[in-house]
Amino acid sequence: MGHSRGAKLSCLVADQDPRVQGLCLIDPVDNSSFGPQGVGYPSALPALQEVATKRQLPVLVVGAALNTDVVPVEANWRRFTAVAAAGRAPVWEVVLKGSNHLQFLDKQMPLFSMFSTNGPTLDETVREITQTCMVAFTQLACCPSSQYSSAQVQTLLAEEGEALKRLAPLDCSLQNIGQLRTVSAEAAAGTSSYPQPGSYSSAGRGSSSSTSGSSGNGYGRPASPGRAKLVQASYNQLMNMRVKELKRLLQEHGVDSSDCFEKEELVKRVLERCTLAA
Repeated sequence: MGHSRGAKLSCLVADQDPRVQGLCLIDPVDNSSFGPQGVGYPSALPALQEVATKRQLPVLVVGAALNTDVVPVEANWRRFTAVAAAGRAPVWEVVLKGSNHLQFLDKQMPLFSMFSTNGPTLDETVREITQTCMVAFTQLACCPSSQYSSAQVQTLLAEEGEALKRLAPLDCSLQNIGQLRTVSAEAAAGTSSYPQPGSYSSAGRGSSSSTSGSSGNGYGRPASPGRAKLVQASYNQLMNMRVKELKRLLQEHGVDSSDCFEKEELVKRVLERCTLAA
């Protein structure tokens, strides 16, 4: 994930690293008159087209509708959305109508702020909406352990977008969600044990709900038959575990840890592959 040129770099990295499971592009910027394409300054769009076409990598694009004072139209978020969608990648586009390019930052630099005027949406609201979108999209569309069907993901993301409209004016669109490939056969079959639309609640809008019965994992989705349940733990809680306990946890989830040589690497692997948001 990344903001501005950081989002551009994320696309370039995704094309080179098969471990990347999805992209969260926050008001992305490609080559423009402010930073023309040249040797050492490639466009990110061919890389994005590659991962969209060959891997159908899920892509979240959050755009600032008022960013044209610092981001030329030919280089802004619309190009990224168009390229990803044309490649048949699952895309969720969220456009904040009252936001400018720098309002995503925790702290704006005075020099840059001279060239960009904030929109009517408050900075903290821009960040809250963006963070909520990233959490929802990552958990629903990018996690290999996601057990929602593509139809459920589409419904849940659409509901999330409608809920976020209560915070600020924005537009949401979903494209190619049926191309998601992180769904188990059981979820794709639409078994009744899976949560109904509306049972999901992202971290940005309150505590998550769980399904009834003992087979659930406490986050609104059931445990997969024959597979270890996802755990709910924080970074600090995992760091307090023994190394052999972390390795056993990874093994129970079928995750390789042979390339992890430090405890912190094991903890990060657990957080990436075996845990729910704490």
